[in-house]
Amino acid sequence: MSFTLTFSPALNTTTYPSLTVSGCTFTTSDNGVTYTTTTNPASLTGFNTTPYQSNLVSVTNIPSSVTSIGISAFQSCTSLTSITIPSSVTSIEISAFQSCTSLTSVTIPSSVTSIQSNAFNSCTSLTSIRIPASVTTFGNNAFDGIPTCPPQSSLQQAAILYYGSQAVYNQFYITYAFANTINYVDTTIFALTFSPALNTTTYPSLTVSGCTFTTSDYGVTYTTTTNPASLTGFNRAPYRSNLVSVTNTPNGVTSIANDAFSDCQSLASIQIPNTVTYIGVTSFYNSISLRSITIPNSVTQIASNAFFNSRLISVVIPNSVTTTSSGAFQRCLSLTNFTIGTGLNNFAHNTLNECPALLSITVVPNNATYSNYNNDGNLYDKNIKSIIQYTTGKTNTSFSIPTTVTSIGANAFSLCTALTSITIPSATTSIGSGAFNGCSKLSSVTFTPTASVVSFGSTAFQNCSSLSSINIPASVTSIGNQAFLNCSNLITVTISSPSFVFVATNAFSRSNGKIPILYTTAANYPSKNLSLTDQFTYTYLIGTGPTNYYTIQSGQTKDLSQVFAFLTTNSSAATKFLVENYGNTGLTKDLNQIFEAYQSGSQAQATNFLVANYNGTGQKDLNQIFKPL
Repeated sequence: MSFTLTFSPALNTTTYPSLTVSGCTFTTSDNGVTYTTTTNPASLTGFNTTPYQSNLVSVTNIPSSVTSIGISAFQSCTSLTSITIPSSVTSIEISAFQSCTSLTSVTIPSSVTSIQSNAFNSCTSLTSIRIPASVTTFGNNAFDGIPTCPPQSSLQQAAILYYGSQAVYNQFYITYAFANTINYVDTTIFALTFSPALNTTTYPSLTVSGCTFTTSDYGVTYTTTTNPASLTGFNRAPYRSNLVSVTNTPNGVTSIANDAFSDCQSLASIQIPNTVTYIGVTSFYNSISLRSITIPNSVTQIASNAFFNSRLISVVIPNSVTTTSSGAFQRCLSLTNFTIGTGLNNFAHNTLNECPALLSITVVPNNATYSNYNNDGNLYDKNIKSIIQYTTGKTNTSFSIPTTVTSIGANAFSLCTALTSITIPSATTSIGSGAFNGCSKLSSVTFTPTASVVSFGSTAFQNCSSLSSINIPASVTSIGNQAFLNCSNLITVTISSPSFVFVATNAFSRSNGKIPILYTTAANYPSKNLSLTDQFTYTYLIGTGPTNYYTIQSGQTKDLSQVFAFLTTNSSAATKFLVENYGNTGLTKDLNQIFEAYQSGSQAQATNFLVANYNGTGQKDLNQIFKPL
């Protein structure tokens, strides 16, 4: 199509055989003027010149080579009613349409970034304006002197502004007052997609926090002109379970509200606009189909449990984010890579808790608060004084904490199920709450001879079911609640501090009975440290007591400690004691056979041997009587 100018009345060839506008030559006819030159103009200028200025009524098919509407290009074209600005235009220059008194509406394409001074000044018939989000620069008095946009000084009420982003609105509204309607208009339509689709018979319309949607067999399309500041309420029936995508979210949205998409288990994709600053509490909780998301560089806070139990694979925290709150990405079972931008300075201790596939945490070098160490993929503070998060998806069985680390953060190694041994350096003074909770294969905890650990936090080694012994360094002064709760195979504990150690009353509790043996100092003997009395079956001063024996479980009436004491020196005496207390068949049975069978793994055989030979009632179970230490 040719670039066409239309005039009323028409310009005839007799009066105006040809027109020249800024080097572009036009041929005239009674039906208007057609662009015929082969030169592609970069700017439209010079239409404000007589003889055709006053009767130019429309301009169509502007060449795509045009990138600007030039200075005063259509100034005082008083008959101009419409113009189509191509998507190649990036700027509308000074006074480009000033005093176009018949111009009733104008649509500015999303390619335009600047509207200069007086560009639409005194366009007295202009009743609606559509300004896209791309516009970032407004000149002085760009819309002054027209009913829609009155001068700032008079603060007259205007008609309608259609704007593309909150940023445009903020800049625009400083200068102009709009009393009737302020409408958000995006270049695309905010759409919700459902599978299976919601049909108009069942759901003729949906309302989500004041935003009305119309339904169809192809999804739901946003139709209201209200510009929502927050996305909320998508977590409700009937559409929660089959919402699969959210696209073209309006740029006016500044937050994803608390619970907004909670339990939307089919949601696989959402576009978060770059106006959002806050992602709310449990906003995507249990979104088990959500595998990827782009967090825009406008977000500053990701609230508690925002993506709890989603299936994100890789997450990039942009530079704008300063805070990730408790559990923000907890239990993201598929998460393998996590990248932290420059701005993050508040990383909650369990942000990445229960992420069993996590292989790498990357911190950009310019972050002032956090860092990596020797590319090990773990998260530390900037000075490598604290290990904050170990990557739980690694298959490494052993790990030596860097020698500079003074504190092991809360939940830092929680649920590292591959880890069997850990070495804690002499610089470390504290082990945080839950630091090794659930490390089910951890069997060795090594402290250096010059260990300086002062405290074990609550649940520090809870559920470490492979741990059989622990030597508490002499520097320790306190052991917190449930520090070794349910360490089901823990046999011996050594507390070697020469001074009194505070031990919580349930520090060593477990479901299968007391911890068998405590080796300790006089300062911590149960008579002086009452919290230990009910947590251990036997207590010895360090350097005394047996090295290999069994203990009777709660509810048994006979004390087998004598059996084991005898067994190490006199098996016949042990056998005699067992016969006298558990059977009456005489001294013909050999107790060593029982222990050999038991220790070799044949517990059923050992039990049968005991029952058959030492108690005719069959009531004794070897697993109750003998507990290997």
